[in-house]
Amino acid sequence: MKNKKFWDNLYKKNWENQRIFPNEELCRFLGRNFKKRIGIKKNVLDIGCGTGNNILPFLHYGFNILAIDVSKKCIEKCKKKFKEKKRIQFKKINMTEVDKLNTKFDLIADVFSSYNLNYKEGILFVDKVYNQLKKGGIFFSYFPSKNSKSWIMEKKFKYDSS
Repeated sequence: MKNKKFWDNLYKKNWENQRIFPNEELCRFLGRNFKKRIGIKKNVLDIGCGTGNNILPFLHYGFNILAIDVSKKCIEKCKKKFKEKKRIQFKKINMTEVDKLNTKFDLIADVFSSYNLNYKEGILFVDKVYNQLKKGGIFFSYFPSKNSKSWIMEKKFKYDSS
């Protein structure tokens, strides 16, 4: 519960100070793996969408997007930010509940989200993610090392999946 409150408060108070550009590694990955597939209908699950900074590259590559986050504030703000985009759905759901989604995905992207899980939750999460992938689907995960500024700043919080 502490983790959920942390993110709700962060997005409530500091929305404007959050990163506005997409993750560089995700952009490289999409360019290497999807540039020849532009125009082919694909579904992506953006796990822990935060401020929606990775939405634009997904739109560029023609994905139908389901973006999820545990923060209600975040989902509300993203819905307003992208209200004109028809290929995007936002849903408030915990990343550990991806098995409750009724869609299979060509791509599931986790950028700086699953590092909030403890070891046991992480193992279950990866199993659930792989069950949500279409045959031949790809799971992209990018998270900080324990020496990164993000990890050090946030390690004082006890991460959980509530």
